[in-house]
Amino acid sequence: MKTLFRVMLLCLSLPGISAPSPIETTTTTQDIYTDALAAGWSDWSWASVDLQAAAPVHSGSRSIAVTYGAWQGLYLHYPELSTAGFSHLTFFIHGGSAGGQQLNVYATCPVDGSDQNGPSVAISPPTAGAWSEVRLALADLGVANASLTGLVWQDATGGAQPTLYIDDIALVADESPDGPALGAGYLM
Repeated sequence: MKTLFRVMLLCLSLPGISAPSPIETTTTTQDIYTDALAAGWSDWSWASVDLQAAAPVHSGSRSIAVTYGAWQGLYLHYPELSTAGFSHLTFFIHGGSAGGQQLNVYATCPVDGSDQNGPSVAISPPTAGAWSEVRLALADLGVANASLTGLVWQDATGGAQPTLYIDDIALVADESPDGPALGAGYLM
């Protein structure tokens, strides 16, 4: 063990050799909602939605409150946005006073002049009284390196659900200048 330690010290003392530096990652972000919808985004929801809820908030001073009826959805629309350079949709969700709401998330994309729904992704039910981050791969939503025209959070029960809150919605890209990104312990 002493020999290994001495070899490491010797190597580090030689000119031009140093300890490896930590991997730096840069994050490219396209905000969709942070206290208000970003420029170009609009609310096309068919659920009861308040885009300016004062509490609870994850960050800033506002969040989105959504109360669902059967199959209703929060639908945030954009004329057409390229997802090139982005890898994930991220947002924070709060289960309100009840929690346990069941939702599917999907993207809409332009196909032959009309918007089509991509694959639905079920998310874990939010916890009552707490914020949790949700991170969905754009590939799972069917819009990796493609155009999207909207994002939908839809009731998955076919019945009414208590109010929940969503905040800090963004498209993100995790990139490392030295190679593939590592996320949740897996190579991305």
